[in-house]
Amino acid sequence: MQKVSTDSVEVRMALPAGPSLTATIKKGCTTAFYGNNASGLADTSCSGEPGDIPGMYVKQTVTVKDITDGTAILNLKSE
Repeated sequence: MQKVSTDSVEVRMALPAGPSLTATIKKGCTTAFYGNNASGLADTSCSGEPGDIPGMYVKQTVTVKDITDGTAILNLKSE
C-alpha cells in the first residue's frame, strides 16, 4: 500500500516477471493485477471482481472494504 486518502487507496504490486503496477482503488472497488513472463496489467471494477484474462497466469486481487480515519481495510486474494 502506497497511500490512503479519504475515498481511495494507492496500491503498488510487484509481479514475478519484473514489472511493478500501481493502481488507485476506490472504496468498494476491486483491482486485479495480472502477469505473465513478459508483462502485466491492472484492471479495476466497482461492480464485481474482474474476470480472467487469457495468457495471464498470475492474478492477485485487492478490494478496498473500508477507509476510516486514514486506515484502510483491504481484502487480498491470490489465484
